[in-house]
Amino acid sequence: MSDTIQRKSSVHRYWTVPVASILLVAIPAIYGLVMAPGYALADPFDHFGLAISNLLPLVFPLLATGIFAISFSEDVRSGYCLLEQIRIGRRPYVLRHCRTGAFVGATAGFMTIAVWWVITMVVAPRVGWVNYYPEGGAPPPPERFTWSQLMGTSPIVFFVAYSSMVALHAALYSVMGVLLTIILSNRLLALAAPFVGSFVLNFVFGSLGLGQWGPMSAIFTQGLTQGSFVPPIATTGAMLLLVLVMILRAMSTKRPAVNFQ
Repeated sequence: MSDTIQRKSSVHRYWTVPVASILLVAIPAIYGLVMAPGYALADPFDHFGLAISNLLPLVFPLLATGIFAISFSEDVRSGYCLLEQIRIGRRPYVLRHCRTGAFVGATAGFMTIAVWWVITMVVAPRVGWVNYYPEGGAPPPPERFTWSQLMGTSPIVFFVAYSSMVALHAALYSVMGVLLTIILSNRLLALAAPFVGSFVLNFVFGSLGLGQWGPMSAIFTQGLTQGSFVPPIATTGAMLLLVLVMILRAMSTKRPAVNFQ
């Protein structure tokens, strides 16, 4: 019986990882290539910013939260995770799945930026997929979005810093999905809470004129005036603290898996 549950668990655990990863990588690539002809792009970096400024921020929290948590919730509902808790203990059980969720989320987040970076900064200019205006490229604006000031140091410095920040946020959303699945008895609520909470906080901060402090504005800042690194770093720190609190809460939760809906 346990072997059957474990085999089913393995299937459930993995199917959302490639699906969500492909969507995260494909959305900016498809959007950027489709929308590019309608914009006067100054240079490849302009093209890079275009693709990650509209559709991706809308779906990023949802896909990053569900990339591992959806399959994990199936394990919880099937009873496999209850058997695992009995075998290895509560603390190792929570930390193991947090590590897995963090790794999966971080990898998908990094690849989202890396693939699109290669397309816009290397492939598109050489192949001629995009026309830059005027011919030869317009002078880039003095300010773009927060994080872009690192381009003045080196494109590699920008890429490493920005892709790492996106990877970190993807890992945080993924871990939050796992932890809420452990803490809450309602799967839909557990999976939706990080996504809904992110947009609610972004709306509240935006309404107060503090849009740069919103959780999504920490990584997708294309709609805001270029600012300092303090708000995104502080917001990221607050999210890390929230995840740590959630880990402690999950370790103390005694909800049996049979009550999961």
